Amino acid sequence: MRTEHFTFYHGTSAVSAERIIVEGIKVEYLTSLGAVSYAKNFASLILAHLRLDGHSTWEIDKALCDSAVISSIDAGSYDLWLKSLPYILGAKSKAYFDYGSFFVTGSRAVAYRYAVGNRYRSEFIRSLAGGIEVAKGINPSETKRILAQLEREEKELFAAIQSPSYPVVLEINGLNIEEFEAENVDENIDCSLILMSGLLDGNVDPQISFRLKKIHAENIIAIHDLKEWDINTAPCDDTVQAVRCSRDQWIAGYANGQR
Repeated sequence: MRTEHFTFYHGTSAVSAERIIVEGIKVEYLTSLGAVSYAKNFASLILAHLRLDGHSTWEIDKALCDSAVISSIDAGSYDLWLKSLPYILGAKSKAYFDYGSFFVTGSRAVAYRYAVGNRYRSEFIRSLAGGIEVAKGINPSETKRILAQLEREEKELFAAIQSPSYPVVLEINGLNIEEFEAENVDENIDCSLILMSGLLDGNVDPQISFRLKKIHAENIIAIHDLKEWDINTAPCDDTVQAVRCSRDQWIAGYANGQR
């Protein structure tokens, strides 16, 4: 099936958008910053305190709920951290939370909600932040020591956790079918694209997501700069036009510190 005429959207941060435009998708990006290593450190700290091996996320969740450690933690970040544990600890090899898990959606509204609603602009960073909050409740002094080490050794990763850059949405076009990747053996990309086409023809918002193997800068046709975006505003054509600019225009402004 031809896909070049479809428009897709990807919510992310300004820092990541600049990196994607300049370098393309980098699967090993977060790993190179030590994100997985530090996620394991915080997980090990928590599991040691709970005296659990990490094989059962149900046992971990029960122990943390019983201890009231998670009562003040953002529920979304905590849930993501708990789901990510099997990948962080190496029990599952399919790294859903890798930076290379680059998803696009046919829905502009979904991409806007993700970019603005997730303050970390990244599933992995949000899950890591959830783990840090759990670790603070378990052992504040050791968590503080690890965070100080993280700030010294991995400033970019530390900044992504402590002060994430503002949200943007990439508008993507011209993708080839070979650039799509199935999440599992049961997924049929052609069927999902046909469904998306039918929804578009019926003027229905196609809330369908796809994983990409790669993306080139020329596929990014516009950037939606959401620095001042109100999450309660609907992304209709009129409101979007005020924040949408070309890729080259946005990257030039970002490089010059104007964005």
